[in-house]
Amino acid sequence: MNNKKTILNIMYVCIIIISCLLISFSYHLKIYYSSSYFEQLLYNLLNTTTLKLTSLEKAYVEIPSLAIIISCLLLIPLFFRFNFKINILKKDIKIFPINIKKYSIIVLIISVMITCYQIRFHTYLWNQINDTRLYDRYYVKYNKKNVNFTTKRNLIHIYVESLENSNFSTSNGGLQKKSYMPNLEKLALDNINFSNNNKLGGFKSINGTNWTIAGMVAQTSGVPIYIKTKNKNNIFLEGATSLGDILYDNGYSNYLMIGSDAKFGERDDYFKRHGNYKIMDYNYAIDNGMILKNYYKWWGFEDSLLFSFARNELVKISNDDKPFNFTILTADTHFYDGYVDSSCKSVFDSHYANSFNCEDSMLYSFISWVKEQDFYKNTTIVVTGDHLTMQDGFYKSSNNYTRTVFNMFINPINKPANDKNREFTSFDIFPTTLSSIGATIKDDRLSLGTNLFSDKKTLCEEIGYKKFSQEISKRSNYYNKYILK
Repeated sequence: MNNKKTILNIMYVCIIIISCLLISFSYHLKIYYSSSYFEQLLYNLLNTTTLKLTSLEKAYVEIPSLAIIISCLLLIPLFFRFNFKINILKKDIKIFPINIKKYSIIVLIISVMITCYQIRFHTYLWNQINDTRLYDRYYVKYNKKNVNFTTKRNLIHIYVESLENSNFSTSNGGLQKKSYMPNLEKLALDNINFSNNNKLGGFKSINGTNWTIAGMVAQTSGVPIYIKTKNKNNIFLEGATSLGDILYDNGYSNYLMIGSDAKFGERDDYFKRHGNYKIMDYNYAIDNGMILKNYYKWWGFEDSLLFSFARNELVKISNDDKPFNFTILTADTHFYDGYVDSSCKSVFDSHYANSFNCEDSMLYSFISWVKEQDFYKNTTIVVTGDHLTMQDGFYKSSNNYTRTVFNMFINPINKPANDKNREFTSFDIFPTTLSSIGATIKDDRLSLGTNLFSDKKTLCEEIGYKKFSQEISKRSNYYNKYILK
């Protein structure tokens, strides 16, 4: 009997320890993935064949360490219960008459509630029991009649990891006394930057678009990513039509160059199936002798090499007769704290700020190089962030400041009707990019996006950002049937 009781007590203590690990895990997610939603976490678990978290090495240390501290605090009452008694009038009286079974269950319930709150599971659950009619009313499906090219300019689209306007000086719409990215700031002032205010600004983050592959899908297909992204035939967003699809159908060659493993987040699958992109990632670099087999820095190879390889590839493909769409995804400014290349100096006290400052120099150098090439006169350069940074607490902003994702269009074929005080999202980058390289779009609407070069209102401007954000988060029968198929 005593053995059975001892085993049960050990089991209850284990429940408390597991609960503490759960609380520690949710705390870790809050610190390192502050912008994450349940959809993003589940997407990466279900759709990623090779999983690498930048903060994994921190997780190995921090989660158990914090769990030990919390466990010690929660087990103190039990320690007294098991070991200490006082004698009053010749009777043993326990100081802490705690029922260990009830205590462990309460701790477990609280830990589950904390974790669900941290990853916003309650919000996800609520959205899944509500259906939206947003797609039925506003989604514009692509066909060859509603998109035509008057000319076909080359496209270089650079997605800069976690790039938002908060990096710029306060005088130009940012949050910094001294700009983290002064070169990019000047470039944006000299070129086209669609802004949510009358200074440098950008597009608002919206659910289903706020991690890397989701941001890239939104900017190239005008739709968000929900948890289920593949249908029974294992096809990624089969019913969606992307920028790559349209350009490929119009004689373009599509390329994607990244310094990490393209399998992460199913990026290779999306770009191969939508536009037949040539994927040049970390594994490609090894297979083609661009880096040594055992070479590994940050997420694969650093952005200084990425831009160097991009220069070499652009020289080659620019000699082809076909127009090209060359997409680059950087990684040095990924949380946590980013990567500072050895070629850069530390200008700021913050390591993460220095990673943005270093990226600024490399990005400016690359764009300057492109401008010197013969193919530039017939090339549009688009620079956007993929999403807001997920590093919690890095930007100290006031309540009236809206953090937005950066965008810049260099050498587009057209001029905007109005590029200031616009309200828009990453979905609008899709038709806007097409327009910038020579496409005419019927009614200036495609998927859930609006061509920002036109005077047409975006869905944000038409129905309001708050309502748009609420509706895009809900389950959609239309999305499941016609986009996921």
